[in-house]
Amino acid sequence: MVSQHSLACVGGSHVGVLSMPCRNKPPDWRLPERDELTIASVLLLALVSMAGWWLYQGGLAGRLIEIDAQPRSSPRWVVDLNTADWPEIAQLPGIGETIARRIVEARAEHGQWLSVDELRDVKGIGAKTLERLRPFVTVEPMPHGPRPDESTATRSTL
Repeated sequence: MVSQHSLACVGGSHVGVLSMPCRNKPPDWRLPERDELTIASVLLLALVSMAGWWLYQGGLAGRLIEIDAQPRSSPRWVVDLNTADWPEIAQLPGIGETIARRIVEARAEHGQWLSVDELRDVKGIGAKTLERLRPFVTVEPMPHGPRPDESTATRSTL
């Protein structure tokens, strides 16, 4: 009698004394030839379509795509004088810790700012400093209402 170790798998059957089906044959993962051709055709069509789109967009002419043609922009940030604390205000050009603290103290003492021009009332802020700050500051009304001395519409010198 032939031992199981001496059997060989040939053509789906064991070669030996008894003819038994071969169970350790690896499965065939290949697709039928028609399916392989269909998948290859779809992939080729997608590749040709992408190449055509690239040519249509000016790929050979060396034209830039939209994202490359956009103008450069610098980050822009604006500080709301009615909500900012002094460390945030101190980051503004020409404003240090001392003037930033004065701005916050004036807001606490007199209520919210009505306009950016009122910064002129803060000691240390002149016309040149105000013009340098103008692009970086804004005054948004606070949701809890107007400041107490709004009836005068001007601030006293601080």
